Amino acid sequence: MQRYHVPMRSFQDFTARIIGGDKLVRRLGRSVLRSPAAATLSHTDIWLREALVTGRRMRSHKVHKHKEILLNGQAELSLNVVLNTLRKLRLTKNGDAYFTLLNRLQSNQIRWISKKGSYIVDQTPVELYRELSHMLRATSSNSDDRADITCLANFTLTVLEKYSEILETRATLSPDLVFWQNCSIIVARTGSIHYLQHLLELAKGKLPISFAYIAFYLQTNQISHLSSVLRTAGLTDLQFLSKGLVLQSIDKFLSLGLDDDAEGALNILINQNSLDYSTVLRLNHLSERYGAFKMQLALNKVIKSQKADGSVPWKTFQKDLSFEHYIKLLGEAEVQPFGEQLPVDFLSTKLPTNAMSINQWCSLFQNSMPAENAWSSLKALHFNTVLSHVASHRSFSFVILLWHRLIMDRGCIEAFMDSHKLANHKGKNGFHILLHAAGRSSAAKLAGYELFCFMKTSNSCKLTEQDYANLMLSTLHGGDNKTVYIYLRHYILDFGKECLRLSEYGNHTWKMAASVESVINKLRSTGERPAEVENILKRVAAWHLDHHSANDFKIPDKILKDIFGDLYLDHLSPRRILSLEAKWRKQNESPVISSHHYSLVADWDSVERVRLTLDYMRSQKLDTRLR
Repeated sequence: MQRYHVPMRSFQDFTARIIGGDKLVRRLGRSVLRSPAAATLSHTDIWLREALVTGRRMRSHKVHKHKEILLNGQAELSLNVVLNTLRKLRLTKNGDAYFTLLNRLQSNQIRWISKKGSYIVDQTPVELYRELSHMLRATSSNSDDRADITCLANFTLTVLEKYSEILETRATLSPDLVFWQNCSIIVARTGSIHYLQHLLELAKGKLPISFAYIAFYLQTNQISHLSSVLRTAGLTDLQFLSKGLVLQSIDKFLSLGLDDDAEGALNILINQNSLDYSTVLRLNHLSERYGAFKMQLALNKVIKSQKADGSVPWKTFQKDLSFEHYIKLLGEAEVQPFGEQLPVDFLSTKLPTNAMSINQWCSLFQNSMPAENAWSSLKALHFNTVLSHVASHRSFSFVILLWHRLIMDRGCIEAFMDSHKLANHKGKNGFHILLHAAGRSSAAKLAGYELFCFMKTSNSCKLTEQDYANLMLSTLHGGDNKTVYIYLRHYILDFGKECLRLSEYGNHTWKMAASVESVINKLRSTGERPAEVENILKRVAAWHLDHHSANDFKIPDKILKDIFGDLYLDHLSPRRILSLEAKWRKQNESPVISSHHYSLVADWDSVERVRLTLDYMRSQKLDTRLR
């Protein structure tokens, strides 16, 4: 029978010399794979004995049975068993045992039996090279010592040289890209051009060269070169790029605000079909961390295409893009602000804060409007963002004029009414914005009351406690504060039942909203008749104490009329306000205090615009949604 002369396992010899030293080589070289005394077997001995191919194993693998298991002292080992053992040692991070086993395999008395049961003659199995590259990469990644990194890089280059020799002798064998990428990452950790050049000299083909450059540019933070390589390589070639390198590239791009490059790297993962749930979560975390809006849009599309249950949440971010651009991106992503909590308050920071005319704001609104076929929820978000931003910077009369123009000239009735359905703008949308502006105005007593009367009859937008606080504040300008009590009475009718806490001992406590409580305290301290406020609240509480056992103990308005006395007002009008102001001036014999000046003329201008706008909305037969 022909004898097999198997040369010394080259990479195992190098492993022994570099990892274990010359003494370990000599000691392990004297070891044998078979030990006569089972009691003295080490773990390595046991693993090797398990890998020995017996006659039964040979028959099961359909290998021709030799007369002897050992031919000229050559042990026959199952490659599959050895690989499984090495893999287990690597995954359990048992490095000492891993390299000890490799050193034992450096003996030249081994013949390998492949997974298919055939002999591997005159060379080290290429599968062992891949396994070793995994272990070397893990060892390199866990070390920050420069000497260790350099030593591992030198050893890796030597392994690559031996692997290249195998490729030259086996023309049908293609380069193992996983093995090559592992080696590239190890060598790239040196950050040395010299080592990179040596690595490139050993590269066989276009892909290994690209992978070497990608690993090196990632390690050395040469992001512009990294972007160039990824762009020129093409998705078809990069489908073999390791997922880890792609994720690292995305991280680098996002940290520098290179959203387009990050999206291109994301397409690599999509092309690889490697976007599992955990990867999506990781990428979403990176997108939120760096405020990568375009990445989140791309992820959202991927999830929708996969028909996932949840959607990728949005994240606020600061980038130098225009308001119009963001509205367009939201439209492309087909977001649904009605049912989705989107933290998009950042959009207001993209709007100008300098003084602009009404015409300029109308032009900005028109230029940034969503497409005609966009979701109605996005149109509502767009309208609400502009209106709320202007309301936070300009006067009440300016806000009313802009609202009037957008409704009547731009036909945005539906967008305005839909804004009340925005999921994360409750109480900060639509009519609530107008009332908030009224609360800061010195000319909104009548205009605020006009809006109040409309909202009282509306079914789509209910008055909140904050609305009542703003309406009360709108009446505190001018000499007479009596008009505040019309809102206090309605507040008690709407919220008194919920705000009054009654104890079993007959005590009562008012738990009003902080904004309302603040206005009440202001009346107590600066009002003309502060005792009247306390008297009203006590009498309302007393009535509730007497009627709390009734099925419906909401206090009737006729009872409130008696409690409020001469402070009871059933409506507001210009004539009544003028009468109250004149009466106050006569009693105080003093001109109106400038800091509390109330302008009826400016207020009436706003009233006329409010009435015209609301009448126009009714004429369009859309008022059914508000009634």
